[in-house]
Amino acid sequence: MKILSLSGFMGCGKSSVGRILSGLTGAAFIDLDEYIENRSGEKIPEIFASEGEAGFRTKEKECLRDIISGSCDKEGLLILSLGGGTLTVAECAEIIHKDTLCIYLKASADTLAANLANDYAGRPMLATEAGLSASEDKKAEGTGIPDALRKRIGDLMSAREEVYESAAHIIINTDGQDFTAIAGQIVPLLKSHCYWA
Repeated sequence: MKILSLSGFMGCGKSSVGRILSGLTGAAFIDLDEYIENRSGEKIPEIFASEGEAGFRTKEKECLRDIISGSCDKEGLLILSLGGGTLTVAECAEIIHKDTLCIYLKASADTLAANLANDYAGRPMLATEAGLSASEDKKAEGTGIPDALRKRIGDLMSAREEVYESAAHIIINTDGQDFTAIAGQIVPLLKSHCYWA
């Protein structure tokens, strides 16, 4: 089985684009975060609360290995949506670059902040680490986006951008595009890389 992996920061559209691609191609689809939750029986914020980021990353690496090894003897195409921090673990980044066609969905911090403005409470790397609270946050003037959220995204992006780019085989700039348009760009890439007929 050939594997297309979608990487990028939280809120760039990996899961949404992956589901659309699955519909367009008939490929299987796995969201790594959902896989981890199903396997552990816990939601990601619960794993972070009980085991910290290190414990979560260990589970994430084990699940990634399971998905890759379980796909080796199967036919067809698998679309795999990675977590925003998956590639920060060097072994995961190496697996993804070696064993998948990795597409980095690159978005600016402003686009990410806009996409996440109403969806960060359940994301431990944003809400917990930045001390964000939906009821207390000061919003950037005229944007409705918490200042702390924008800063946290910028800080994490600075730390992660290099690993996203080095693991990727293809980079797609997603700013100003909806998820259907992004998926539409990927379909011919699958064909040109002989991942889908």
